[in-house]
Amino acid sequence: DERWCDAIAVGSSLLAADTFRSSSEYPQALSIQAYSYLKSGNYVYAENNFRNFLNVSGEYQQYERDAQTRLGDACFMQGKYADAAEAYEKVYESDPASDDLYPVLQSAIAYGLMGKDAKKIELLRQVTRLNRTAPLYPQALFELGRTYVQNGKNENAMECFYTLLGMKGNDYYTKALLELALINANSRKYDKAVEYYKTVVAYAPDSPEAE
Repeated sequence: DERWCDAIAVGSSLLAADTFRSSSEYPQALSIQAYSYLKSGNYVYAENNFRNFLNVSGEYQQYERDAQTRLGDACFMQGKYADAAEAYEKVYESDPASDDLYPVLQSAIAYGLMGKDAKKIELLRQVTRLNRTAPLYPQALFELGRTYVQNGKNENAMECFYTLLGMKGNDYYTKALLELALINANSRKYDKAVEYYKTVVAYAPDSPEAE
């Protein structure tokens, strides 16, 4: 996108000026440069600029939470999952009661990609106990259920999916039904599996899960 390229060019010119580095606008320019790199897909430079901003944020401290989250995104997109998880967790730990579950959900996913499912489960259990009204709660609960399935903990998984079934209208309702169908099929409880699958078709015949 030419807009981001233009923004990067202007930002690079400003940030290269020695006199500008001592100005009060310097942290804000670093922040804008970091976002521009992130939007343009240049995640290495985005990471570097977010780190630089967080080191000198000064009067722009109100932007630190989002900058820390985007630092996690920049690391995540590079496959630097340990660094991403650390960045996201700093955001979550600064306000565990926040309804913004994106950082902790991303942190959990990063741990999963590193093969650390125990840590992933720990994080997801914590947020699904404390943040039931959060917009991303259904997604976090579904991710927890899927992780339980992958680790052979079907009873725990079914609890997650049953909870989602009690929340009609959420985006993971039919996905939870399908997961319950698969769990029962794998346990050779075919009648129950068919029952769940029929519910998927009846509830959302055009959903990917019904196809």
